[in-house]
Amino acid sequence: MSESTLAGIRAKLEELAKEFQKLEAEGNQNHKSRQAFMQQQQETTMVKKELGMLKEGEDDVYKLVGPVLVKQDSAEAKANVDKRLEFIKGELARLDKQLESIDKRQIKKKEEIIKLQNQGQEIQAKAAQQAAQQAQQAAQLTQ
Repeated sequence: MSESTLAGIRAKLEELAKEFQKLEAEGNQNHKSRQAFMQQQQETTMVKKELGMLKEGEDDVYKLVGPVLVKQDSAEAKANVDKRLEFIKGELARLDKQLESIDKRQIKKKEEIIKLQNQGQEIQAKAAQQAAQQAQQAAQLTQ
């Protein structure tokens, strides 16, 4: 009985370990995405600062469209940069929530793994105790 239970626990542990690895991979991907958005945020913030230094009506703003630079209204350029920063901020918030969820699921998986490991150890300890008792009883019978 204990062997089949122990085998079931091992199978469940393997399954939980695979699920935990998937969560780790998901978390790593989340971190990579977050880093990319952080870099975009820094670059866009620099652009916003540079646009803020422009004198209205005196300086020209150009936008790269394919291989061509197209003149753009500075107010429109500033509005586009603000929208971009707002979008990036929203994505970072979404990724943070996602990461929090992943962390919670990882903690639950760890707890499940520890619980199963403890159950397996208890079963092994009981089996060892029973085997020792049986050996002791066999030794007493042979005396």
